[in-house]
Amino acid sequence: MDFYIATGFARQKDHNKVRDALHAHRHRGNPDDQHLFITYDWTQPENQISGQNQKIAKEEIDGVARAHFVVVLLPGKFGTHAELGAALARNVKVFLSGPKDAACIFYDHPLVTYVGDSDPVPTVLAWIEKEYDHARSNEP
Repeated sequence: MDFYIATGFARQKDHNKVRDALHAHRHRGNPDDQHLFITYDWTQPENQISGQNQKIAKEEIDGVARAHFVVVLLPGKFGTHAELGAALARNVKVFLSGPKDAACIFYDHPLVTYVGDSDPVPTVLAWIEKEYDHARSNEP
């Protein structure tokens, strides 16, 4: 299962903490023992090259489009909200963590699960297990 993490540039350490926790997870009972993979990691130095804004913007939106779910860590900046909007436009599940700006109506979209200021990883993993169990129960 693939994911993307949206947050502000100043929160790279928080991004990497969530990324590493999700990478370490394996689906319980999954015969393929599948890991979780990030679709695009904008925190990597090769993805932060000055003068490459068009390329990076495209890769970030493409990363959101390829994700099964997106984790949004607030507070973010303008790009964070663009990525949130891209996820919702593509019908991608969103987990929102951090203080909500009451002025953003999209935080209350049906695809968004707000986890408060807590670590989003336990909520994400519980959702993954539920989705996996649901998929297994619908197999012929």
